Amino acid sequence: MKTPSAAVARLMAEAAELRAAGASWDAVANAVRRKIDVCRRWPGQFPKIWSRLLAESIHQQRENAAGEAVTTLRQLLRSVDDKLRRDAAKALLAIAPEVVTEKTNDLDAYVEQLNDEGCQQLDASIEAVNE
Repeated sequence: MKTPSAAVARLMAEAAELRAAGASWDAVANAVRRKIDVCRRWPGQFPKIWSRLLAESIHQQRENAAGEAVTTLRQLLRSVDDKLRRDAAKALLAIAPEVVTEKTNDLDAYVEQLNDEGCQQLDASIEAVNE
């Protein structure tokens, strides 16, 4: 297996990050200051290394996007629009069921420590939200 120099490997890593983010080969070539033909040849010259770099970059892109999506959904939970809050909550629950179980256990413990007046206030709050 052919191995790139350390300098080329660094450029390939940067190129893989850019490609994973959707950059064209032209944009990659400009970013790494190499000719477009040189950049386009890297996947063929170093297929195993390129595949690994690209896979790692795609994985990182997905993790970043997931983090941003969760942040956005959490912000939407504070919306004044009831439907938007509901949809954001459903989306969050769909991607993080283990959090629901943990939070449900916390809620159960909270409800158990409430007195009668606290339970009545909680019921009234829930009814108001559901209306």
